[in-house]
Amino acid sequence: MDNPRWYVTINLLGTNLEARSMEKVEIERNDNDRLHCWIKDSSCEYVTSAIASLIMACRWE
Repeated sequence: MDNPRWYVTINLLGTNLEARSMEKVEIERNDNDRLHCWIKDSSCEYVTSAIASLIMACRWE
């Protein structure tokens, strides 16, 4: 990502999501709306250029 972005790490230790796994997600709608997220070392990592995309991605089922 070449444009300004948000980088967020959510610690999953001690939650019911701690053992959850997921494949890396890469959504690139356009140059101003991109989202990459993955789980690494019991943390969910997000990089996004649009904070609205981050908020939508944080909804766990």
